[in-house]
Amino acid sequence: MRYPPGPMNWFAPLGLTWRHALHNWLDPLHFVSSLARDYGDIAFFKMFWYSCYQLNHPDLVREVLVAKSRVYLKEPRQMGVLSQFTGQGVITTEGPAWIRQRRIMQPAFQGPFIESILQAGVTEFGNRFPARQAPREIRLHDELMLLSLQTVMLSLFGVQSSEFTANLTRAVAIVSTNLMDEIANPFALPDWLPTPAKAEKRWALETLRGFVTDTIAQRRRSGNLGDDFLGILLAAEDVAGDGKGISDELIRIEAQTILFAAHHTVASGLTFAIWLLQQHPQILADVRAEIDSALDGREPTRQDHARLPLTERVLKEGMRLFPPAWSLFCRQAMEDDELAGYPIPKGSWIFMHPWVLHHDARFFPNPERFDPDRFLPEREREIPVGSYIPFGLGPHTCIGGRMGQGLMLNLLTLFVQRLDFALAPGQGAFELEPLISIRPKGDIRMVVAPRTKVSRPLEYAERGAAI
Repeated sequence: MRYPPGPMNWFAPLGLTWRHALHNWLDPLHFVSSLARDYGDIAFFKMFWYSCYQLNHPDLVREVLVAKSRVYLKEPRQMGVLSQFTGQGVITTEGPAWIRQRRIMQPAFQGPFIESILQAGVTEFGNRFPARQAPREIRLHDELMLLSLQTVMLSLFGVQSSEFTANLTRAVAIVSTNLMDEIANPFALPDWLPTPAKAEKRWALETLRGFVTDTIAQRRRSGNLGDDFLGILLAAEDVAGDGKGISDELIRIEAQTILFAAHHTVASGLTFAIWLLQQHPQILADVRAEIDSALDGREPTRQDHARLPLTERVLKEGMRLFPPAWSLFCRQAMEDDELAGYPIPKGSWIFMHPWVLHHDARFFPNPERFDPDRFLPEREREIPVGSYIPFGLGPHTCIGGRMGQGLMLNLLTLFVQRLDFALAPGQGAFELEPLISIRPKGDIRMVVAPRTKVSRPLEYAERGAAI
């Protein structure tokens, strides 16, 4: 058997094949980066009894996710862990069931829902950052998690409630930590154990399920399905099945999935975009000038996005440096295959990491530099397909990616337009914490206040493309 290059596991002859799993669990960003740096486009390692291949080139990523998407399916154990939260929804299913659910879900992500979630973001931003407020210190990621959760709750379920938000925020945080631990650890303890941690997990899952189930039942009883995301799903027809609609259980699963995934991604993307702007005052000044010129003080709408090209490039570059989904779900080979000239036996695990691809100097020169102009139209066209994948690639590209990016752009615009912000005294460098989405470990303390001075509007064209 011919294998790609990879790290030696000196203890494997003794049956001790846990070494790489331990390294991946303790410091995953370093582990996956070192594999790409030391072993090239495809690296091999053993993790317990599994043969693992990490793909570090966009051509190989495209081959697996696009050309051979039916050969490489999402790894069943990871999907089993995830299904504790999402059930058998559009994220965890494959084959005909996935096609059916994707077709049902797709219409809900069209124009009306995107408009509603953008407006919900404006409403919730005004609630969390009122125009008249003394300067205050915030924990940036925590604050944006609350903002994005409240926004998603309002647009999905039409709910505004601090009590619901507090419980759901805690529940989502518990589930996030548990999911990451269990995905990384194939020897997770059973949930029925009477330990405090397992009791907390059970409470979190029951809280989330109960909230969504009760909301669906209330809509059914009232006869008013609503015009938000939940209402769209309740009124949806099963276009790929019997045409009688979709079950309330499947609606619960999909709504719960969007609640979880959307606000995690939005909070992560916003956190790092804001931090990067704070670290680059000239770019922040240019973004403010663009926003002031385009909006003249009014709130942003979807129609304004085309008038905010620099702001959008900042967001894209932030997601390149700190991709919210830093790792894609592991794939498993369903049959014998070949990649990069190496045989891939049936059952092998395939890993692909946006974190690795986004920091590869072959595709992004000087990759650690914050340079929004990488995404100028003429330069963006030169980025190889598969090297920038913040929302995945191929048939399983995130169904809500366009919605999430639009919401992030709107909220980033509001933050820059309406607030002055600076790092809190004593706030220094931070470590990264790669959970389901990437976040700053220990958070970023920042002082925010209503913006008191509006920058003189500048035409961005006067400044040229230089950063």
